[in-house]
Amino acid sequence: MSEWQQDNTDSAHDFNRVVWAVIKEQCGGGVLHSCENRSSEIAKLLDVSCGIDYLQELPDDLGLRGIAVRIQWVDLVGYDTFTIRARRPSGADTEMKKRLKADRGCVQPYLTVHAYIKKPKGVGDLVQVFVCKTAELYACVEAGKYITRTNPVDGVEFIAVEVSDIAGCWTYRSVS
Repeated sequence: MSEWQQDNTDSAHDFNRVVWAVIKEQCGGGVLHSCENRSSEIAKLLDVSCGIDYLQELPDDLGLRGIAVRIQWVDLVGYDTFTIRARRPSGADTEMKKRLKADRGCVQPYLTVHAYIKKPKGVGDLVQVFVCKTAELYACVEAGKYITRTNPVDGVEFIAVEVSDIAGCWTYRSVS
């Protein structure tokens, strides 16, 4: 298994282990269907082309919507930001490129979740999690309300959007 495949597996495990229970009601409840690491061609397309990690089946036949999830593992504290991959040295598609396709009417996640979990992967406690409408997050990007950072280890360029700049962003912080 490649490093990115292991990260996807770890992310899905920790999302289901400590994040979903905290945000489920805020997100409208229902049942989640993972689009990651699935053999279904449709699930692969939603994940790879649209950046949708989960399809949320809303209760009472209210419909389906996509959720994008980013998990970061931290030593002690998280940051009050959503980070979005903007450029990879390999040239592979990034979350930013997938979201910008929305301007052309393409499918995108309705909600974006960013969670910070204490290291080590698989056993750490949830530190904090943010949930927002994807359109509100990208409205900040379009307005230039972000900073750019490059990961010195792998050369991936990220943009960071302050949670306080995102309209309607929901926040949970652990008390421990």
